[in-house]
Amino acid sequence: MLDGPVVIGSDLYTSLRERTLEFEKKNGRRPRVLLTNMDRGSDGKRVKSFGVVYAEAGFDVDICPAFKTPEIVAKMAVENDVHAVGVVNGGSENRLPETLTAILAGYGALDIQVMAVEAGPSIGSNIAAEPGEALAVRYAEDTLDRLGA
Repeated sequence: MLDGPVVIGSDLYTSLRERTLEFEKKNGRRPRVLLTNMDRGSDGKRVKSFGVVYAEAGFDVDICPAFKTPEIVAKMAVENDVHAVGVVNGGSENRLPETLTAILAGYGALDIQVMAVEAGPSIGSNIAAEPGEALAVRYAEDTLDRLGA
């Protein structure tokens, strides 16, 4: 866990930014993530907060309109040629990543990584205990790990 707030320009951000630059050199483009909120009980602020952190870390970020079906999210992911989909849902719909993965497989998009991006303690790991921005940075790191960067 991090001590104190994460500041843009900090060593952690600099390290994350370096990793995204390496990804870009290796793949010819920046890592691209689609963030979506499919939980009707959420106001969507988490998606925007995570999006800011991902963008500051060097990702291209797409934000799906709120409350779209998994089918629409999967179609948007394929059409936007993203590397990863982050389902920001606060833990209320923990099967959504599995559903999205299955739909993406139907599109032949098995290379798109799908992950639950939780903003509360419900996922049961140290990552969830961190405050907002630090948590988002950890998810950005995890995304790069999943992409092999």
